[in-house]
Amino acid sequence: MKKISALALAAVLVLSLVGCRGGGEDDLAFLRRPARITFRPDGTELSLVLETVLTDGRIAPASLAVTLPETLFGITFRFSGDPVTVTATTEHLSIPLSDGAGAWLLRWGEMFLFSKADVLTDTTGEGGREITASAAGGTVTVLLSAETGLPVHVTLDAGGVTLGAAVEWEAAG
Repeated sequence: MKKISALALAAVLVLSLVGCRGGGEDDLAFLRRPARITFRPDGTELSLVLETVLTDGRIAPASLAVTLPETLFGITFRFSGDPVTVTATTEHLSIPLSDGAGAWLLRWGEMFLFSKADVLTDTTGEGGREITASAAGGTVTVLLSAETGLPVHVTLDAGGVTLGAAVEWEAAG
């Protein structure tokens, strides 16, 4: 009986340590659920809303809509196909974009397309949790809220270009 109690206690301790470790696959579960992600790029008056869909067990970018400035409100960029093509749409117009023109937009759409296997660093500090991963053709750094565990800021360094934005994350209903 003492051996069974000792084994049970050891199992509880091991499970407790593993549960407290952080950085587990469940910590990234939000990356596998469709979402509405609002980006506010650093130093701009721009606001972009990314809608994602579930494809082959992962989220994929579906559309990126401009909500600010008002003069660009209503322009939506749609992502489709493999390889991905980008089309700019408005209420009355639809224009396919060239690969170069769509690349910048696609980077915003791909910033959260990574898995646990892509994670390079995962640290927790006073400001929340910071994850660095390979994604979007470069290195993505995501700051997760200490309260919600959801992204509040993202930075992409890719090909000599750095994009950073405040993030509001909403799970798609």
